[in-house]
Amino acid sequence: MKKIILFAWMCYLSGCGSSVEINGFDNMIWKKDKNGCSNLRKEQIDKLFENRNKLKGLREEKVKEYLGMPDQKDLQTRSQKMYKYWISGSPVCPQTGNQKRLVIRFNALNKANEVFIE
Repeated sequence: MKKIILFAWMCYLSGCGSSVEINGFDNMIWKKDKNGCSNLRKEQIDKLFENRNKLKGLREEKVKEYLGMPDQKDLQTRSQKMYKYWISGSPVCPQTGNQKRLVIRFNALNKANEVFIE
């Protein structure tokens, strides 16, 4: 019985079973377009943003697994952090223009609690 409780507790802490599936969104294409320089993320962002509530509540590790490493990671006060994924206009791209990026804010428990575009 103790092993079952321990396993359940470990799953809870690690986010076992928490994953996301968004129909019409290809996360492999998203991951390939580092900094949004190839404009592939532009084609994917509408579907992802429509389903942003599916990202809320996910642990940081699950977001990284699904969307890849963020292009920028900012630490905030009270152990919060923000992941930023460039959609277009990244300063590292040869062609810059209208700057847009997806931002995911994580709370102190490392769970996504806000998803927006800036």
